[in-house]
Amino acid sequence: MTKGNSNKIYYSVNEQRDTEIVVGYNLRNYISKELSKKKTNFFIIDKVIYKLHYSYLFDLKKNSTSDVFFIQIEGGEKAKSLELFQEIIHDLIRLKIKKSDVIIAVGGGTICDLSAFISQNLYRGIKLKMIPTTLLSQVDASIGSKNGLNFLKRKNILGNFYFPDKVYIDIEFLKTLSPDLISAGFAEIIKVFTIADPNSFMLLNKVTIDEDFLGKKKEIIDIINKSIKTKIKLLKHDPFESNSKRLLNFGHAFAHPIEEVSNFQLSHGEAVLISMVLETSISLKIKHISIEDFTLIISVIKRFYTPACKSFRCDVKSLLKSVKEIRLLRAGNLNLVTPTSIGNGVIIEDINDNIIKDVLNSYFRN
Repeated sequence: MTKGNSNKIYYSVNEQRDTEIVVGYNLRNYISKELSKKKTNFFIIDKVIYKLHYSYLFDLKKNSTSDVFFIQIEGGEKAKSLELFQEIIHDLIRLKIKKSDVIIAVGGGTICDLSAFISQNLYRGIKLKMIPTTLLSQVDASIGSKNGLNFLKRKNILGNFYFPDKVYIDIEFLKTLSPDLISAGFAEIIKVFTIADPNSFMLLNKVTIDEDFLGKKKEIIDIINKSIKTKIKLLKHDPFESNSKRLLNFGHAFAHPIEEVSNFQLSHGEAVLISMVLETSISLKIKHISIEDFTLIISVIKRFYTPACKSFRCDVKSLLKSVKEIRLLRAGNLNLVTPTSIGNGVIIEDINDNIIKDVLNSYFRN
């Protein structure tokens, strides 16, 4: 459904829970009108976003007829901690938050994760809205219901599922992102198009991350819409991850281990880009994909490689050790997703260790 300069997407997991997603440009007036009139709105905001988009956030507060509080925090992986979770809970209670109030996350994926975890646990559930500000969070972290915190130096070891009431995706926020962050954000778009949307996959060859990127608002909104709809279609089969065998895990067999061995110097999106290349290479090695489709998929993924992706090298033994720990959490299975053609993929419950070693050694040696 279209209204003004925005598009709306609705999805639900069951009859009791719907999420409305609004995608557009310059949605500040729209969001202001949407703020609950009889409830207090508590914004949990990345400090950097608060500084870069102060006028946007000030307009939300000025034009709202409800009470608004801003809680600024540091973004990044450090935000996903029990310590910060407790600190924000203290702040919210001090500000006299009620169960009927609303929490609004403003920031990237880590802010969305933390805010969802807080919303779910405070008073056994408070209404949650999201304004994701990175491309990665707009097409991934805010779509669905997963939230997670890091603990004992392990990524997302704590977490649950909590669906936001509304998600406002405003591409105006992308204008302050670096080209590397935009490229990394495309990782999750490439992922869903590669395994489930061959027509949209071909659009990626036309995308160029340059100074004119945001001038193509209609095209960007179209790609984001297509990506979200494809992800929702895949999510409906298993919204709560009751089964670890999911096509949506494409690009994630090695992503978290790569992040860990890089000491989180690589972003999640950059790690997913590299992992997709590795998983597609395994698909070729076991003859699941033609050389023609393999070559096209790899060329599209590498179009979005950042300088950090290109230069990243690691000790394969350390990477395999991290992969092994993940396999133990999954009853010994890696559940590798391999593309079989453009727009299709299969899940391999387990795979010979020597094949994995060969692909990793070949990639990191070159």
